[in-house]
Amino acid sequence: MKLLELLTKLPNVKPRVAKAALKGWENDLLNQIIAAPDRDTSRMRVKIGHGIKFGFRDIDNIFCQKDMAPIEVTPYGAGLVVQLYSKGLLPMTKNQSPGEVPEEVKEYAKTGEKVAEVRMRIRDHADAERIAYREILSRPAEIKPSSFTSKLLNDIFIYHHGLGGGAKSMEIGGAAVTKKVRSFSSNSGNSRDWEVIFSWTDENGAPQELMKPSNYAENRRNDADRNFGLPE
Repeated sequence: MKLLELLTKLPNVKPRVAKAALKGWENDLLNQIIAAPDRDTSRMRVKIGHGIKFGFRDIDNIFCQKDMAPIEVTPYGAGLVVQLYSKGLLPMTKNQSPGEVPEEVKEYAKTGEKVAEVRMRIRDHADAERIAYREILSRPAEIKPSSFTSKLLNDIFIYHHGLGGGAKSMEIGGAAVTKKVRSFSSNSGNSRDWEVIFSWTDENGAPQELMKPSNYAENRRNDADRNFGLPE
């Protein structure tokens, strides 16, 4: 829904003046960046009134514009505008007060609430999965070799030993696992990628290996017989 369209639907509101007021609050936030360019913008807020404060995320949902298209308001942003309207914080026609919010506007704003609820559930689920996964990484002795993957082993090593190249070893699931990291360069020499090899001996005495190859392993720069003529 276009922002002006939404403001026009709210009884007794002066749409263009209200839009200008919203723009003024956005400018107040932008002025905070100018005054403190090193400050975390996610923590910046502008006080509107009645205890309501807006951050950049809120303003971005009210002024949602792609290219040169008319400014739209997201369902979440519509909910914020309705909140301001109900509190009497938007410019009104003389001697008028907020009226009943049209059902069309209410329904549009509700779709934002539903999306927010779904996102919250997804975020909570992802947080729970992250916590559970870190718990697994913290107990390498309980991880069975049959569940080894390059990603799992790499995450375990990073969890316990941090990042870094060379060779490192640790016991995982009763097996002595060695991680070897080898760096490769692009032909231009401007970027690097790593080959990571995990090796161990299984319970039957057979050697096992998992490898994450480097994207640059086959490049000329990494071959002594073919690396002539490349930039230093």
